[in-house]
Amino acid sequence: MVTRFRTSAQQFERVRHGCLQFIARHEDLKADIRAKVGMKLSDLEESRKRIEVQDRTIRTAERSYEITQLRLREGIGSQLELSEAELQPNKVLCRTVKSANEL
Repeated sequence: MVTRFRTSAQQFERVRHGCLQFIARHEDLKADIRAKVGMKLSDLEESRKRIEVQDRTIRTAERSYEITQLRLREGIGSQLELSEAELQPNKVLCRTVKSANEL
C-alpha cells in the first residue's frame, strides 16, 4: 500500500510539474505575443504620423507652386523656379506612397 501511495504521489508530481511547465510556456507565449503586437502598433503609429507630416508637406509644396506661378505671371519669377516648384509635390507624394507601403 505504501508503494502504491508513493507511485501515486510520484505520478501526481509529474503531472503537476507538466502543468506548471505548460503554464510557464503559455505565459511566455502571451508575453511574446503582447510584445510583438506592441511593436506592430508602434510601427503603425509611426507610419501614420509620417504620412500626416508628408500630407502637410504636400499642401505646403502645392501652395509654393501656386505662389511661384503667380510670381511668374507677374514677371518676378522664372521658369526654372516654376519647374522646381512643380517637382516638389511629386517628390513628397512619392515619399508618402513609400510610407504607406511600409504599413
